[in-house]
Amino acid sequence: MLEAFQADGRLRAWHVTAGERTVYIAFTLISGGHSFGFHDVYSEDFESFSPGFVGRLALIGALMREPGAPPFDLGWSPPTCRLTPCSPPTANTPSCSSPGPPSARG
Repeated sequence: MLEAFQADGRLRAWHVTAGERTVYIAFTLISGGHSFGFHDVYSEDFESFSPGFVGRLALIGALMREPGAPPFDLGWSPPTCRLTPCSPPTANTPSCSSPGPPSARG
């Protein structure tokens, strides 16, 4: 299944580095007009700097700058979204998402 996503450009890999060290890696899938965080990992050597949080913000920032990028589904439940100050406002939906770049919003 992942090969099919990769073949048509809907599987993407992202990374954040500190110098020559990779501190965060994320894989996203695009399906149904949204991009989903499929799997992300971080270096425990940098745990005190919250590389998972920083990496996810960097990922959202990169997607927001990419012309035509679909909205990114954070995969958080509505209660988590309301309790997390960095999350966007939510509606009564199963999860919340960040909007795509201005060019994708019409």
